[in-house]
Amino acid sequence: MQVRSGSDGVPIIPLARSHFRSVLDWIVALHQETEAPLGKETGASLEKGARPSTQTSLSALVSQGQIVKIIERCTEICSLNHQERGLLSEIIGVDTLLPHLQRSFIVHGDFVPHNILLSGNSLRVIDWISAKRSPLGCFDIFSFSLVYALHARKMGGLHGYIKAFSGAFLNNNNFSNIIEACLREYSASLGIEVSRMRSLFAFFLVIKAEEEYDRRLSLVPYGFIPRWSKNIANSTKLTYRQALKESIWIYFIKLLLRRKASFIIQAKDK
Repeated sequence: MQVRSGSDGVPIIPLARSHFRSVLDWIVALHQETEAPLGKETGASLEKGARPSTQTSLSALVSQGQIVKIIERCTEICSLNHQERGLLSEIIGVDTLLPHLQRSFIVHGDFVPHNILLSGNSLRVIDWISAKRSPLGCFDIFSFSLVYALHARKMGGLHGYIKAFSGAFLNNNNFSNIIEACLREYSASLGIEVSRMRSLFAFFLVIKAEEEYDRRLSLVPYGFIPRWSKNIANSTKLTYRQALKESIWIYFIKLLLRRKASFIIQAKDK
């Protein structure tokens, strides 16, 4: 799938609308056809590196304690201050999130434009290496929407990433309206309370930040130095170990915390 944008770095709207329509129909069909009550299927833990036995059910892995642990680890990796930690816990809202994690689906895990082949009305998805059964089916939609926006950007560097992220999820424009409509239709099709999309999106960013950090650490013993970390280490007073924690996901999380009231779909008032 080729993402095209205008000179302003915004996706061409008629093409984006067509792409999102095709993708939404496909992913909804996948998740509906593979849906199963949590506890009836086995799968991988949300926590990176866990290796459950085949007898371990997802219901035992998606617990309040585990989700809190994941959030707490993210706050350490991202070096969030006390206020930011409180905001992240508030936005995710474990108590209100858990009821939406009681089913599992086959989730692609890397559902992005460059893994989607379009030929006329035919859509095929490749690279299933990250696929697994998970209660977080909406992560496929989040991943596609974010990477689509990033592929369309014209501006390089951190500012370009931030602008693309904001345009997709925090601003009111023609492109964000497409994403909002997509999330609303997905929620309706899968029976998810749409007002919980902000909580699920925040959790998506947390998981991605932890995965990126673990990936970087796994490469260090082999002498690989991630370019982003190396550049930060060379231009700041951070130690290399500290610089390893830097990733674009941290900036996305902090931006969402600052502008939580601007997310394209708002949570219900408590």
